[in-house]
Amino acid sequence: HYDLKHNDDIVSFFNDFSDHLAEEALWELSLKIKPRNITRRKTEREERT
Repeated sequence: HYDLKHNDDIVSFFNDFSDHLAEEALWELSLKIKPRNITRRKTEREERT
């Protein structure tokens, strides 16, 4: 076991973990940022060529 002391500065840095997301929510967010296994849509520039 580790002997960790509560540090209010660290807790406040992480916003008291009030914006914590569950694993599924994090996965959904990551898919919005970087979709996986989806063919990307052509840009307008690519469509013109």
